[in-house]
Amino acid sequence: MTLYAQILSNRQFLSISGQDVPPFFQGLITNDINKATDNMLIYTALLSPKGRYVHDFFIRKQEKEYLIDVHKERREDLLKRLSLYKLRSNIEVKKVQDTHSVMAIWGESSFMEEGGVYQDPRVEALGGRIYGSRKELENLKSKYEEGDYTYHRIKLGVPEAKSGLIEEKTIPLEANLDYLNAISFKKGCYMGQELTARTYHQGLIRKRILPFQLSEDISAHPNTIISDKEKELGIIVTRYKDLGLARIRLENLKNESKDCPVYVPKWIPLQHKDL
Repeated sequence: MTLYAQILSNRQFLSISGQDVPPFFQGLITNDINKATDNMLIYTALLSPKGRYVHDFFIRKQEKEYLIDVHKERREDLLKRLSLYKLRSNIEVKKVQDTHSVMAIWGESSFMEEGGVYQDPRVEALGGRIYGSRKELENLKSKYEEGDYTYHRIKLGVPEAKSGLIEEKTIPLEANLDYLNAISFKKGCYMGQELTARTYHQGLIRKRILPFQLSEDISAHPNTIISDKEKELGIIVTRYKDLGLARIRLENLKNESKDCPVYVPKWIPLQHKDL
């Protein structure tokens, strides 16, 4: 099996340091900051007080600081929010130089034998992430086949900022953030936690973001309805080439026709009893 790699030019970075970083993050983000180590990356989200998605990002610990890997179009907003929320906390939040970059690598599981590779914590099949300078990563990339990471990610059914996750609108559990290891249900309170925890424990999740595949020449844009030949299935949230993600009402997948373009990835443990 071939190993693929692509430098992710749509990612930028923040650094956060100071003795109050762990308690600051623990009361703010959906995941447990104590899981982030020098060897382990965590994926997490920042929610609104009403429990809606605002940001998603990765955090890794590097000696005495934490590095945040975020979509470049969302970095400024995240920087402003973290600076606002810190109040009197002993922390410093700043931008990391844009010479810093990240490369995704996927394919054979042997990629984890490479030094400095972090397993993507969302879905194992997404592969790993390698951090370094742009020059270092360009040299490393020459060892692998050039891949299309966005296509790989969407085919697996994984949404992210600017690609299926909508600020102030997306509900975390509808976006499968529980299955993407972005939420800790064992840690203490965090902003937006009440709605998320209540929905999770009551099992009231009637919609999920799921992938679909259509011919590239079929017009199907975000915010339009996707359907099979018999019924409407849900609303498209992103489209890329012949793939896309849509917010699907699960009951509409019951007895789906052979023409149904929507599919449930293996990493989402939905059974027919859930539909």
